[in-house]
Amino acid sequence: EKIISVQDFIAETKNFDAPEEIEFKFLSPVSFRTDNFDAPYPRAELVFASLADKWTQAQMPAAADKKIIRELAQDVRLTAWEGRCKKFYFSHDRGTYAFWGKFLYNFENLSENSRKVFLLLARFGEFSGVGRLAAQGFGQTRINF
Repeated sequence: EKIISVQDFIAETKNFDAPEEIEFKFLSPVSFRTDNFDAPYPRAELVFASLADKWTQAQMPAAADKKIIRELAQDVRLTAWEGRCKKFYFSHDRGTYAFWGKFLYNFENLSENSRKVFLLLARFGEFSGVGRLAAQGFGQTRINF
């Protein structure tokens, strides 16, 4: 693995062609919290809103407005997947539902600029993880595009 500055990371991503598809490999369980419920769903709105949140929390340059990302993600389609879901327990009475596996997202309904933003967030997910409980090892992600 190499060390890369934030500026170089962004510049490198801008040089890639805007992908029509990105495959996410969720190597460890992923879960989201929505309305006091653990949501173990690989919906694009949840994945990319989580990444926009993490982008903002890390104080990365350029804004990643979670609301706008969530709205744009409604036009992203999940076209293929191999995955599983189960409840993971942290103690005998406390746990969370989560999923893992390979999921292919299609961005052809988005503009080229929007696809580049989604690619930037997806690549950032390899550093930040996706979803909640990343500090506990959840959300480890690799992508292919």
